[in-house]
Amino acid sequence: MIDLLKQEFYKLIHQKSILASPIVLLGLMLFVGLATINTGDLDDYTIQGFAAGQWLDILIIIAGANIISMEFEHGTIKHLIAQHNNRLLIYLSKIIVISVYCMVLHLCAFIFTIIVKYVVYGRSHPFGATYANHQTVMQLLITNVLSNLFSCLLIITVVFVIA
Repeated sequence: MIDLLKQEFYKLIHQKSILASPIVLLGLMLFVGLATINTGDLDDYTIQGFAAGQWLDILIIIAGANIISMEFEHGTIKHLIAQHNNRLLIYLSKIIVISVYCMVLHLCAFIFTIIVKYVVYGRSHPFGATYANHQTVMQLLITNVLSNLFSCLLIITVVFVIA
């Protein structure tokens, strides 16, 4: 199983689209931040992570589909099945790798939200301000990122079932 995980991480890291995903995510979040600068409730956009959840879902679906389709495109799935008899281990290693990638992207989205908030809104809307249900903007942002991480993990399983 460890060898499979090493192979999958190696393949994941060497995909150009995977390495470009955080940069694309930052650009999309910055676009949403700049587009919403003159709209109503700016704290709501910060809590929602400048639509990071929606962008992450799309990026994870693309990454998950690429991991499966590239195996068939390059013919390496035959080698994996011949090398490792257990197909369940192959499947689980791919799910673990894309789940770790999903967690890394969510951490990037959290950090990018803080950066975009200060770049676009400045210090005018602090993270410590009480927003809804007597919670601060930062607490609501963390809750939103964690709930989106859970939904993204569910999306990963659906993508792997379909692929």
